[in-house]
Amino acid sequence: MKKKLYLAVMCALVGLVAEKSATAVDTFNNPVGEIGVKQQQNPVAATGSQAVTPSIEATAAPASPTVPVVAENKTDSQQAVKTTLWSYQPVKVLIQPTVNNQNWVKTPIDAFVLAPLESKGLAPSPEADRAAFIRRATIDAWGLIPTPEEVKNFVNDTSSDAYEKFTDRLLASPKYGERQARRWLDLARYADSNGFDNDETRPNLWRYRDYVVSSFNQDKPYDRFIKEQLVGENRDWDAHNRWDENHGKHTKTVDKPIAGLLADLKERGLLDSTLIVWTSEFGRTSYGQSGNGRDHNPWGYTQWLAGGGVKAGTTFGQTDEVGLQAVGEKVDTYDLHATVLQLLELDHLKTTFQLNGRSERPTIVYGKVIKELIA
Repeated sequence: MKKKLYLAVMCALVGLVAEKSATAVDTFNNPVGEIGVKQQQNPVAATGSQAVTPSIEATAAPASPTVPVVAENKTDSQQAVKTTLWSYQPVKVLIQPTVNNQNWVKTPIDAFVLAPLESKGLAPSPEADRAAFIRRATIDAWGLIPTPEEVKNFVNDTSSDAYEKFTDRLLASPKYGERQARRWLDLARYADSNGFDNDETRPNLWRYRDYVVSSFNQDKPYDRFIKEQLVGENRDWDAHNRWDENHGKHTKTVDKPIAGLLADLKERGLLDSTLIVWTSEFGRTSYGQSGNGRDHNPWGYTQWLAGGGVKAGTTFGQTDEVGLQAVGEKVDTYDLHATVLQLLELDHLKTTFQLNGRSERPTIVYGKVIKELIA
């Protein structure tokens, strides 16, 4: 993720050479048009993936390369927003363009940079000397200028992989994440204080800032980064603090006693007449207790069954990669309760208990036995 993002930003900056000098480009959002030229207002206001029209007769503004096209949706009288923005286009394999100055192309991505320049009769700028290069690259990656010692070391490095070593050093430094995380934190509207209502401090929000910085420095895949924020995992999960340390240590303290219990029951000939049930904590959302962990929710969790009446070696149902949602063979807690009662030879439809002077069923009016788990 690191190198791809870094190259994408650099290519976006280089690509400006091939555009009109009076055009401003936001490489993380939309092209913003010509500097100083007021954009024509579209009478149709778009919200999210749909557009809200003042009236059914409202007419969309003429399409342009840099303004989203708003077209009438005749099926539901709403407007569908279409755009030529690159991020809305389907992923496809690009063929490396042919260029005249083959000597300038060191990697395939160079050809994509050079092709639009040559199409406009332009040539790349002369290669920067090492002192200029290290200054520009360090500012881009870290937001800081290099020290005189760093400049001297790089300029005097005569090894064939001097540039590779320098780039790896930039990406390996914690400063890289601190610099690159600013863009995401800006999009997320991060701030250490409210800014309004007496500008009160947000005492625990720094954890999210540090999480984003750490994600960049870990070279975390983008899809994982997004899912973790939807789940609210933040590597603390149900241990509430220091996920790796706690889980690496405590899973053994849980698994070994359970394995010992099963082995002991089997040795004594009691396993077939004993039902063993152990369950993971419910899934959690991003609203943490005591500043760590996540609030409970029943969207996705795991339950293990063994012993009397349980069909051994059976796995039923799946959750997504991060354990947030059930994604296959979904069951709910009432189904699990009905199944456990069945294994105890109790009919969940007939079993009742007293609550506030009236009879209630453990599964209320829901629940069905998961027959795939019954031996």
